[in-house]
Amino acid sequence: MDDLRGKASGSAVFTLVACSLLLFSSLDPSLVSAATTTTAAPAAAAQSSSPTTLVLTIVPPKLPADGLTYPAVVVSLQAAGGKPSLALNDTTVFLTSSLANVGSVSNLVTIAKGTGFAVANFTSSTTPGVTSISASSVGLSAVAAQVTTVYPSGLATRLRVIAVPDTQLVNPLAKGTILVETVDAAGFPAKASSDFTVTLSSSNNNVVSITTNTLTLSGGSVLSSSPYNIGFSPGTATITASASGFNSGSGTVTVQGPSPFQLKIFAQPNPMPTATPGRLVVTLTDPAGNPARAPSPIRVTMSSSNTTVVTTDQIAVIGTGAIYTVASFSSGSTPGTANLTASSPGLKSDFAPVTVTQPAVPVKLKLIVAPNPILADKANYDSIVVALTDAAGNPAVASSTIAVTLSSSNSAVGSVGGSVNIPAGSSYGIAAFASTFYVGSTFITALAQNLQSATATVNSYGPIASRVAVRAVPTSLPADGRDYTSLEVMLQDASGSPAIAPVGVPIQLASSRTDIATVNSTVVISAGQSYILTDLVTTISPGTTNITATSSGFDSSSTGFTTANPAPSQLGLYVGPASGIQSLGRGSDAIIAVQLQDSTSSPARARQDTQIVVTGSNGSVVAKPIQLDIPAGGDYAWALVKTSSPGSTTLTASTSGLISASGVLGELSLPASVILASSAPVIAIGGTALLQLQVLIGGSPLKGANVTFTATPGVVVPAQGATDSSGLLTATFVPQTNGIATITALVTGSVLGNQTASTTILVTLAGAGGTSLPTSGGLGIIGIFLPVAIVIVNQNEVRTTTRRWAGSFVSK
Repeated sequence: MDDLRGKASGSAVFTLVACSLLLFSSLDPSLVSAATTTTAAPAAAAQSSSPTTLVLTIVPPKLPADGLTYPAVVVSLQAAGGKPSLALNDTTVFLTSSLANVGSVSNLVTIAKGTGFAVANFTSSTTPGVTSISASSVGLSAVAAQVTTVYPSGLATRLRVIAVPDTQLVNPLAKGTILVETVDAAGFPAKASSDFTVTLSSSNNNVVSITTNTLTLSGGSVLSSSPYNIGFSPGTATITASASGFNSGSGTVTVQGPSPFQLKIFAQPNPMPTATPGRLVVTLTDPAGNPARAPSPIRVTMSSSNTTVVTTDQIAVIGTGAIYTVASFSSGSTPGTANLTASSPGLKSDFAPVTVTQPAVPVKLKLIVAPNPILADKANYDSIVVALTDAAGNPAVASSTIAVTLSSSNSAVGSVGGSVNIPAGSSYGIAAFASTFYVGSTFITALAQNLQSATATVNSYGPIASRVAVRAVPTSLPADGRDYTSLEVMLQDASGSPAIAPVGVPIQLASSRTDIATVNSTVVISAGQSYILTDLVTTISPGTTNITATSSGFDSSSTGFTTANPAPSQLGLYVGPASGIQSLGRGSDAIIAVQLQDSTSSPARARQDTQIVVTGSNGSVVAKPIQLDIPAGGDYAWALVKTSSPGSTTLTASTSGLISASGVLGELSLPASVILASSAPVIAIGGTALLQLQVLIGGSPLKGANVTFTATPGVVVPAQGATDSSGLLTATFVPQTNGIATITALVTGSVLGNQTASTTILVTLAGAGGTSLPTSGGLGIIGIFLPVAIVIVNQNEVRTTTRRWAGSFVSK
């Protein structure tokens, strides 16, 4: 048996091989091919092919309008059927932005060979809007995508000015408050990071003047305040606040009140005795005849139509804020009648006829009131004249001093002094009327011994309060548990204009949600004031509450008020491209961007350094967490991702105190194949075999892949080379000894990374039927590409091995 084994394994092998060649020459030619080894992608990836179109992904799609640059435009490749693809060559993509005033994009970007995407920079402007980014490349379908820019929230970048109240009455005693609030670019309250100085100015100091030109806003706060003064001119003034590093803000104050339209004059007394002095009251009124304050000094020119009868001062001045002035006039010695005229540029003139007669003996008193009405402003008016007349009403002159007692029927409206004296030789005396803040009427009564009494009505003018109005200023504050002086409570008349409190008015306040904000239960608007600014305390729970204001005898009102968590409140996670093909080597497979956002999903600036951790649900795809850092004042961070293996994973971004965000990343394996084939499965010593290497990516040939051949045993000539435009490289195998030779090709490149392929060739002794023979021994071409059958004869068994090198099929 041993002898038999020796013979079977020795000299009989050549005979068996020769017989096998004759035997397999009758096989189906389709079963005959060269020996190959193939490295191929899975079936799903093998469906991919060369890129046909571009894909644009904006990560994130909403960017700050802050003039900064963001790597946010992801350009990727896609094959027919929507499958992701890789660049077989460096691919230049040209980019444009439709609205340069919104933002600009890099002019071009290159998708490197062997990668599936590239990232271009987008530079926003400070003007928010929407622009369309277009991408084009030779041989690929062009695409476009929109980028939206908005003002980021969360960082104090501008000032807001709120006037409290924003509507006032012309009143020299009235004051107001200017609130300056720090807000972010989206208009949300944002706390100042440090103390800074704000400069205030008024566009019209005659309407509103600023008490101090600067105020300090403390770090960590959102509000500061400064008083303002009301002028005497009705109109509107714009209050502007500015500070270094902030966008300026402005607010308006409207001052309401009658504007002077005409002059009214009153001669006192009238009629008057000859050769006596009198007084001429010149008043300002609006078109309805109501008293109006002088916004600035008003010069009035006066004249008499008959100076023989009456002479008067030629000039009188109504001072700023006053409603009247008093000039002098005198009667002559000749009885008669004259017209006194008052005029001023821009105002309607007026005249008063004056009658001069011979003096009579006093019989009764006469009350003359001018100006009337007066303002309900708690001021003194020299408006009460007590004159002497005879029974027929003709003027009379006192022969001795006459004491007159005066009284007011309604002291709530106003009062007069207890008495006034009419001197001897005079026809009248003057008393002052003291107004209050109460609008109404009162009867003035004059009494004197031995004289008939007299009465007259004095009216006070002003708006009458009928409603309590409440307003939150501002309407939104941080939910931080702090106390803010930001609730305005005002009295208004029926038309909604401010009204003065005649006496102290208690107001009851209530919050519908004390878990959101609380208020003082009772506040008092002082007499002579139209409003009060009171406190509001927020809690740490964000939400909306209604503040209600009520008071006995007045209509009530309410206002909505919102507290919010300071931005940012959530994260946004974006992946581009979300579906791609794994690149080999050191190339990245995707880019992820994490953005800080407010509750509206707009970019929000970090108040402090913020660390973000991104984890994947599938550790075989993304094995380790990714850490991103967003500095204080920033809102965005990004990272390139290299996946470990093909598959899908859900990426989740999280950080303390903010709502997490997720996105899906899916990667297919590279659709590459490397095929090494031999022209002959069997050659003899002294012969050669032709080797052919083919490299395909997505079914398309890859040019420029670097190849290094090794053979064990034997040599390959040339040992190194690169694939041509067909993805092919040809070399020659030269055997050195008989036996099984293994030829290996190491293929490297930016697309492939490192790949190997190998094949085997049976090398026989010279003259043993290898391809070194001049001919194929009558087998023709089949003799070159036939499979090899080796028959080994043993005592107990016969085993036949047939191998097809053309494919991966092996049968034993």
